Amino acid sequence: MTATPNTKQTVLDSLHESHREWPYSEAHDTVNEDPWPLAWDAAAFIEEWFAHPDHNDVEEAICFVELVPSKFGYDVADWHFKQPPASLLKAHLLRIVKGWSGETALHDYLDDNPELVAELGFEDGIASKTTL
Repeated sequence: MTATPNTKQTVLDSLHESHREWPYSEAHDTVNEDPWPLAWDAAAFIEEWFAHPDHNDVEEAICFVELVPSKFGYDVADWHFKQPPASLLKAHLLRIVKGWSGETALHDYLDDNPELVAELGFEDGIASKTTL
């Protein structure tokens, strides 16, 4: 991965400069109302992310995007807490971006890319297929 915590900070600094209201969702009830604030936040982040000369990979963007799963209505059962909820949500964002309809393709891809598993924030390795 070409992105680093330093390049992420550069993106966040630029984001706060160019989009002073980011994160827009902070001022809105995104769980019970319109999902637009979350979409706007993500679009603003991605816009700044890919403006950085070292950032050219959507997987990296997913790994570094800041998100709070509960804002997406992503309530995780207690038994899922062996894996970080944000990591699970990011994995599913990757699944959607790749166009996979189920967890098998996602699990197989992550199994073949252990560095991506770590970058997504899974603390104890890849999540099981049933957890995904």
